[in-house]
Amino acid sequence: MRACIRFRLISVLACLLASCGGGGGGGGTGTPDGGGSSKVFIADSGSATVVSFANPNPVAGTLRIDRTLSGTAISNIMPDMAYDAAADMLYVVNNRSIMVMNRASTKNGSNAPDRTITSSSIPSTIVAIYLDTVKNILYVTYGSSTVLAFDNASTLNGSFVANRTLTINRSAVGVPVKDVFVDTVHDTLYVAGHVGSGGVNDVVLKYNSASTIPTGTPTIDHELTFPDTINDIVGDGANDRLFIADQSANSVLVFDSVSTLSGAVVAPRVISLPSLPQRLALAPVGNRLYALASGITDVYVVNNASTATTGAPVTTLTSSSAGSFSAIATAP
Repeated sequence: MRACIRFRLISVLACLLASCGGGGGGGGTGTPDGGGSSKVFIADSGSATVVSFANPNPVAGTLRIDRTLSGTAISNIMPDMAYDAAADMLYVVNNRSIMVMNRASTKNGSNAPDRTITSSSIPSTIVAIYLDTVKNILYVTYGSSTVLAFDNASTLNGSFVANRTLTINRSAVGVPVKDVFVDTVHDTLYVAGHVGSGGVNDVVLKYNSASTIPTGTPTIDHELTFPDTINDIVGDGANDRLFIADQSANSVLVFDSVSTLSGAVVAPRVISLPSLPQRLALAPVGNRLYALASGITDVYVVNNASTATTGAPVTTLTSSSAGSFSAIATAP
């Protein structure tokens, strides 16, 4: 009888230990680890954490966080992120540096960065980054009329001078850069920036042969002009499509065959959102668009992004966090 009771106690203890999630990855923070690899990452600058979840298509309601990253890789200044899903590396902007987390989809708790990328070429807080995983190039802008390109992004660790420095001008006037996107299928660089003159408020400038543009002021191949305020840009290179966050309206502008467009072109499709979009992320394989709401900790998910338009269903995820969501990245 005693042997039976002892066996049952050992079995219960083993079961409890097995269900604790293995400690996550660095001490844990009390955040549940759902077991599946995280697919979506959100920088919460207000709480100095990066939260993530495994289900890329959650139901509406409270945002279910599967993992929370904290530690020296994370700060309260995280304006952008990039995720290399094939290598499972998360690039997190930390003020003037970029922290890289390996095995990002399964890490949980307090973690030190696996790599740190800094540069004397970056004199102030980074505004936006884009990781070209095909050419292995990291594009960085710090809000001036400058885009920096760092080669061999997947191995950088330490301080480096940019391999190329691109000066973004329009009509011989500098354009402060808001965001960058690279169509890796066609090796095309898109730059969103502010003009504020001549009836044009913001622009998206297109540059061909992105990976080989030499240092200097590149020639603009095409441009889209806007009377409104735009911010984040993401795209689907395989389908020549660009999504642009319109901060003058609760919407995302969608341009098909974007490489052929130029001038004050009206977006053929507009995705309506409950609030102003601050940051965007696109999962082309999943055909899903994510948007962070400006000023609040809500996340919007739009399925069938390739055909979505005004009136398309939007899944709203509301966070209980008192922080401030500032960046989002996702697996394709």
